[in-house]
This record gives sequence, structure tokens and C-alpha cells, in this order.
Amino acid sequence: MLSIEAVMALAPDAASLPKVREIAERRFGGPGFGLHDSGLIGTPQTVVDRLNELQKLGFQQMVLFTHDRASDDTLELLAGAVIAELAA
Repeated sequence: MLSIEAVMALAPDAASLPKVREIAERRFGGPGFGLHDSGLIGTPQTVVDRLNELQKLGFQQMVLFTHDRASDDTLELLAGAVIAELAA
């Protein structure tokens, strides 16, 4: 079974993406965090698409760390727009 552990930078929309990327880079841009390698930076649809790609590659477990240390807004966005789409 393949698994991935990486930082996810989730922006509510394209206009918010530069600020989200800036925070993610500042906190988790160094080697070892997987921010750049995972491709999990973007809007909910971008992240859903990437998670679907990873699943097709055989990844069955994914541990995601949020760019903003799990703020309520990001967790709500993750649950409502990403996980809900993956479960549909």
C-alpha cells in the first residue's frame, strides 16, 4: 500500500492563492515537507484533481498538513469542497 504525507496549501479561490502560497512557502517551503513535490497547492478543484491523480497512481493513504496549521476556515473548506467531492 502506498501512502503520502505532505503539506497542502488550499485556497478558497484563485484570488486568494498568492497569499496562501506565500504562507505555505514561508512555513513549509524547505526540503522534507513535500510542499512542491506533492502538487497540493491550489483551489479545491486543483487539490481534488491532484488527489484523484495520486489515487490512480496507487496511493491509498494520504496524510495532509495544512499550510495554515489547520485553521477552522481551511478545515471547513477541506471538508466541504475537497473531501465532499472525493466522496461523491
